[in-house]
Amino acid sequence: MDLSELIKILSPARFRPYLRQTANHLQAVAAYEENLLFCTRYFIAVHFLEITLRNEINGILSANLGPDWFLRQDALIYPQIQQLEDSRKRLRKQGKKQPSSDDIVAELPLGFWVGILNAGYEKQQQYWRKYLYKGFGHRPKGHERKQLFNRYDDIRHFRNRVFHHDRILHKTPARKLSECLEAIGWIDMNAQRWAQDLLDRIP
Repeated sequence: MDLSELIKILSPARFRPYLRQTANHLQAVAAYEENLLFCTRYFIAVHFLEITLRNEINGILSANLGPDWFLRQDALIYPQIQQLEDSRKRLRKQGKKQPSSDDIVAELPLGFWVGILNAGYEKQQQYWRKYLYKGFGHRPKGHERKQLFNRYDDIRHFRNRVFHHDRILHKTPARKLSECLEAIGWIDMNAQRWAQDLLDRIP
C-alpha cells in the first residue's frame, strides 16, 4: 500500500507522534504496527485481570453480604453509585427490565471493581478490613489495600490507553504487561498461567 494511503487511513494527527519518535515515515509505520501488536498482547492480560478482580471482590462480598450486596442501602459511594446506575440503564436498553445480579456484575466496568479498593471504602463500609483482606491470597507480604489499589488502578489507566488506541510504546509497555500478569497472580495463579500460555502462543 502506498505510504500516503496508510497515513490517510490513520489520519495525520494520529500518525504524527510516531513520526516524531522515529527517523522517517517507514519507521513510523513500523512503530505504529509494533504499538498495535503490543496492545493485542496487553488485551489478553487485562482480560484475565478484569475477570479475576471482579470475581474475587464480588465472590467475597456476596458470600458475606448476599448476591445483591451492591444494591444494599449505603453500599456504595460516588463514582461507583453512578457506574452502577449507568450499567443498569444499559441493561434496560438491552431489554433486561429486571436484570439479575449476575447481569449487573458482568456489566459493571473495571473502574467499579478497582474503586471498591479505594480508601473511601475504608472510612465507611470498611470492605477491606471486614472481608476483602481474606482474598488476594497470593499477594506479596506487606501488600494490603493501598498497594493493591495502586497497582490495579495503574493497570486500569494503562488499559484505557490501550482501548482508546493510544500510543503506548513510550510508557514501558513490557513492564506494564509484566505488572498486569503479576497482579493476576495475586488473585489466581492458574489464571496467570493461562494468560501467560496464551501470550506465549503469539509469534
